[in-house]
Amino acid sequence: MAELTAGLIDNAPINGTRETTTFAVKVSNDDTDEVSVEIVGYFTSGTTKIMYVLEVFF
Repeated sequence: MAELTAGLIDNAPINGTRETTTFAVKVSNDDTDEVSVEIVGYFTSGTTKIMYVLEVFF
């Protein structure tokens, strides 16, 4: 099973506005086997990592 991570993505404000509000993920399966995909998203507050997205697709 492949596991991919992007690590932290810097979304620093520009003139007080965070320019990035969405993040897109494209998953492709060229095999004949069925797979499931789990997407987990976190944001950090200080030194605390807080989950805000947990999606599983079958």
